[in-house]
Amino acid sequence: MIDMIQRFLRGEGQKSPTIAQNAIVVDVRSDAEYRTAHLEGARLVPLEKLETLWRDLPSDRQLVLYCRSGNRSNHARKLLLSKGFKHVINGGGLQDVEKLLLSAGFDVKWTKETQVEQKYERSSQAESLKILIPTDFSVQAEFARIMATKFTDKFQTEIHFLHIIEVPDTVTLDQSGHILTCGEIDKQHLEKQKQLAELKMQGLLKEISNAFGHVVFGKLTDKILTFSKDRQFDLIIMGTKGAWGMKERIAGSNTQQISRRSEVPVLSLMCDRSDLKIHDILYVHDFLQTEDVHPLLVRVLHAFGARYHQLHVLQENNAETEQSILRKMKQFSEQHRITDAQQHLLHAETVEQGVHQFLAEQDADILFIGTHGKGGIFHSSAAENLVKHMFKPIILFHLP
Repeated sequence: MIDMIQRFLRGEGQKSPTIAQNAIVVDVRSDAEYRTAHLEGARLVPLEKLETLWRDLPSDRQLVLYCRSGNRSNHARKLLLSKGFKHVINGGGLQDVEKLLLSAGFDVKWTKETQVEQKYERSSQAESLKILIPTDFSVQAEFARIMATKFTDKFQTEIHFLHIIEVPDTVTLDQSGHILTCGEIDKQHLEKQKQLAELKMQGLLKEISNAFGHVVFGKLTDKILTFSKDRQFDLIIMGTKGAWGMKERIAGSNTQQISRRSEVPVLSLMCDRSDLKIHDILYVHDFLQTEDVHPLLVRVLHAFGARYHQLHVLQENNAETEQSILRKMKQFSEQHRITDAQQHLLHAETVEQGVHQFLAEQDADILFIGTHGKGGIFHSSAAENLVKHMFKPIILFHLP
């Protein structure tokens, strides 16, 4: 499946680009991945920090970007092009960029640092975690599956894949799985769609243990919401393409719509996170109410033994003093028995800008964001902007 993703991102059949001899190679992976192994001489500019650090790159030189699979470097290329850069090449994954540079006559060497790999060992007393992954068998859905494996190391997971065939309300399935329709819909065509989806689902289930597949009819958003609520899932994981430019103004993605309405926390991500290690967790909130936390945050924090960072973005309409906010942030951690918490205050025009500023100065592996719906600093629209534009995995949950 990973090979499929890499072929998709490279664009099979396309002619290899011409690499200038003075080209600058840019590694857009994380700091930890870069330390493990990187091309000698490559500049490290993690994708999550590119929104802030793009000005440090010369616009008059050709830039060759690479990451693990070509997905993050593709996002980085789009971002730089939107900033006015003209000569940006997606070098693809690690093997792809090596072949590309060798064919252009570069002396390619890899720099590796000896590290003791941290292995996550699941305790026999590990908590259970029930995960739902809506899938259309796309690249983005595969990213969600890969992300789910990060939790299988620390929790006793039960993973359910849900594929929805969108049809009118007049089409249903009976208890035996037979299609019922009023006759206006081609029943034979629907049966073929269902059989094809079930075949793909069988292949998907072979790749992960304790997993279950479901193929259902209905409206996409409504079905995911009711399915996740009725079966009491702990987490929904969805891949997303995000939203940029005109597309963003027309309509939000399915992931954003689910995040807006779901009573179950939603983890969204845009990129392949095969190499993700969860060491630092960032909780973005206003911390005005000390009870404002979802149990999933505390469970994930303790399960991974991760460092916990609290971020409050100070805007012009802040009524609280900095000392008051810091005091409430510390009270928040104490109330939920979270030790070694680090509090951060940043001045920015928007929450999104504040988060980008934080990630440019200090890394985090996964973000949690609690929203109160409309109104206030951390209303739904602020959180959804992060879902649309943030390359880090984000878990969004709603608070009372």
